[in-house]
Amino acid sequence: LGVALSRGRGTEPDAAAALVSWRRACELGDGMGCSDAAASVGLGRAGPPDVEQARALFTRACALGDAPA
Repeated sequence: LGVALSRGRGTEPDAAAALVSWRRACELGDGMGCSDAAASVGLGRAGPPDVEQARALFTRACALGDAPA
């Protein structure tokens, strides 16, 4: 869902909604969701960049087994 929202399939891209989706996936234990949320936060796609928060999300992604993170 986060990827679809970020790309705007059929609608305008919605970075904020994508981030909400990725954060929820991360909370539920999905490493890729954590990684996608981290990238979004680190690059400032849905607000000001937050490197510390991105680092924490990437760390969780790694702990959950997301190899690219």
